[in-house]
Amino acid sequence: LYVGDALFSALSIEMLFMHTDSAINHGSISAVAVVDTGDARKIYSCDEDLSGVSGNIWRYDIPESHSGVWSNFPDALILNKETDYSTSPSYPFDFAMDDDGNIFVVDKRSTILSDDNVFMFSPTGEELWSARTGYITIPPEAVSIDASDEWVAVGISGGDGKIYIFNGSGDYITSFSTGGGNLRDIAFDRAGNLYTVNSSTERLSVFSPPDGENSFTTRFYSCIQLAHSTGSPPELLDIPDIILNEGEARVIELADYIVDPRAIIWDAHGNRNIEIDFDGSTATILAPHGWTGTESIYFVATNAYLLSDSNLVNIAVNDIDVVEFKKGPYLMYGTETTQVIMWETELPGNSIVMYGLTQEYTDTISISEGVTIHEVTLRELLPETIYHYRIKTGESYSHDFHFKTAINPATAFMFVVAGDNRTDHDMWHATCVAMLSENPDITFNTGDVVTLGTVYSQWGTEFFNPARELLYYVPMYISIGNHEADAHWYYDFVSYPAPENCYTFKYGNSFFIIFDANKDYYTDPDTNTYYNWFLDAISSPEAQEATFRFVFFHQPPYSEGWDSPGYDGDHELRTTIVPLMEEYNATICFNGHTHDYERGYLNGVHYIITGGGGASLDHWIQDFEHITVYASEYHYCLVYVNGDNLCFEAKKLDGELIDSFCITGSTAIKKEDIKPAFSVSWNYPNPFNSRTELLITLTEETSVSIELFNTTGERVATVADRKPLTAGRHSIIWEPSKAGKLPSGIYLVQITAGKNRIVRKVVYLK
Repeated sequence: LYVGDALFSALSIEMLFMHTDSAINHGSISAVAVVDTGDARKIYSCDEDLSGVSGNIWRYDIPESHSGVWSNFPDALILNKETDYSTSPSYPFDFAMDDDGNIFVVDKRSTILSDDNVFMFSPTGEELWSARTGYITIPPEAVSIDASDEWVAVGISGGDGKIYIFNGSGDYITSFSTGGGNLRDIAFDRAGNLYTVNSSTERLSVFSPPDGENSFTTRFYSCIQLAHSTGSPPELLDIPDIILNEGEARVIELADYIVDPRAIIWDAHGNRNIEIDFDGSTATILAPHGWTGTESIYFVATNAYLLSDSNLVNIAVNDIDVVEFKKGPYLMYGTETTQVIMWETELPGNSIVMYGLTQEYTDTISISEGVTIHEVTLRELLPETIYHYRIKTGESYSHDFHFKTAINPATAFMFVVAGDNRTDHDMWHATCVAMLSENPDITFNTGDVVTLGTVYSQWGTEFFNPARELLYYVPMYISIGNHEADAHWYYDFVSYPAPENCYTFKYGNSFFIIFDANKDYYTDPDTNTYYNWFLDAISSPEAQEATFRFVFFHQPPYSEGWDSPGYDGDHELRTTIVPLMEEYNATICFNGHTHDYERGYLNGVHYIITGGGGASLDHWIQDFEHITVYASEYHYCLVYVNGDNLCFEAKKLDGELIDSFCITGSTAIKKEDIKPAFSVSWNYPNPFNSRTELLITLTEETSVSIELFNTTGERVATVADRKPLTAGRHSIIWEPSKAGKLPSGIYLVQITAGKNRIVRKVVYLK
């Protein structure tokens, strides 16, 4: 064995004894170790069970004398004998022990993604934890624990020869490539260096230790190629440092840097931010979107003699000049297969919209236009699907954002409503942040989004800028208010179905009508354009076949609040539009104009005033018998739709409930009278990291099951299994860490109570 220039002679070894135990003749011994505790010595052996049933670890006493015949091993300890394949290793291939006698085992047969293949056992055989490496079909064959018992290293035999690092509690820390081939064994020394033996490349490599807690996630690993007895290594010339902009790619001609033409080159740095794609003659270095900084990449050139030379390349990624767009990007009208995105820039420029299911952005749209207000429609999208998008205009980039396409008719959904946000920018921003935290599918504004619509600057300062975090991710539908003054800026900055001040659309099982109540809709109704537009909309087959019909216009027909006596609602609406809503079964009518919260119910229609989005609050002036709830509070409203069931909530910005009720179909029912089997609030927070909470309300005692599925339909966790719960409200906390090593992503939570079932979507971000 060569180590640097020193040659170590072989040790003189004499066989002292040999023993075969018939109990393990059905398999083969894959690993052995001797532990000297000072007063006793033990032999441990790993038994591969080739049948894939059991697989054992054996412990034997070593006799004080090595001469003669061994004892019958009366205290032989069998760990996990004949246990379940899913909970114990069936093909233990290597093991390591810490100073406390705990045993770390890798299982070569566990090659299914859902099977754990790294185990820790106590000295008495109790399984303390299990984990898995990330490969689906390539098993681990080597394990080692460092002298501090802090890091457990697991080597993969195949692929790119990856090393997985876990901490002593079984938590995954990081992984990195050793360059390919079969890692036959790995070992830590007392200094924390990690040594690997590769049977494919006949290479012994050494990786430097971490320098601080959890620095395995960022540490540069230097690969040290040991000298060989034949041949000479290739010469890898210095590759100059590379400076990239975020999202930029650079191609390196490898032949320019390798003196030995027989050599191949590869990148020996694992767990990196920089992406490198090798095709044999070139290396394409890509700086992903959303990451900037400096990364040291280690390149190794290897020739036919398996000798190598290497050097470092420093790659710096600059933050692109991400100009804060004057507005947006923001989402407008969307359907199951389309989505409108708009934004405004300081100067005109050619634009590229990058989009896709991930931040890889598999699709692009290029537009050439001499305008500053930009609009693009993404088409041929998948229904009910999350898409990432990013905008580039000229040399200016937006950050990465995402949206969800409209849902299928049978899918449950939730929308939020607020209005009259003008004047107090900070309050409107706080309202939008609160609404975004509810994870709505779509949002609505009941109007008066600016103080005066003819003033260009107010569209940025009063509406778009305070709402930007919400509008990046969720479309907002506005019912134009009187303060917008029918200015051209409204039509410039929005994109709705024509004529944009009045429009309709279907979402899920519901029909939405947005009406401009600032127009003359009341003189000569028989020939009035706006009156007849509303009549056609609410009486249309699409509206009448919907489960729920939601109507939005700015001015309320009835109002108890105002800033001074003299206004009690719009009388023309009461005599023209209200009778149409009653005749054609409008479910809820949402209004603003009055800066408060009010709820009433009259002749089959629920009336909601939600005008507490930022303008100065009004106070109570007069009473209407049918208006039963009044609150002069900044607030927003939530509407949950699930089949024939609809539940409504009005909340203060701190989440305190102001009001709530539920209805079924188009028939009004008081909340205390409705008897659904159960209801589930949207989980909070969502997206979430360490934990999220579901609130379940049961009308009677029943058993509840809560299961978690990934987007392919695979069940990945069970939170509750037929758990008996009493009638009432229950808080269910889910912590992903208790479900194993789940990746970030979208999951479906299925809640079953008796024979009833509800599914909620949650987003887990590590």
